Amino acid sequence: MTVCAQERIDSCPMEGFLPVQIDELLDLQKQGLKSVLLLPVGHRAKDDVFSKMEKVRRPQQEMVQYV
Repeated sequence: MTVCAQERIDSCPMEGFLPVQIDELLDLQKQGLKSVLLLPVGHRAKDDVFSKMEKVRRPQQEMVQYV
């Protein structure tokens, strides 16, 4: 994702997919692999209404706990 950002390419990690179906589709078992994350990459549409919306982030203090 860092390299994508440096190259001005959009990326978005995805969860909530069905790994068994993805593994079958990509025939990953033959290679001893399995899917754990999907990361679509590309360029967003110029008329993407969501790209203009303000990003909402929780403060770091709420999300990170140092031990």
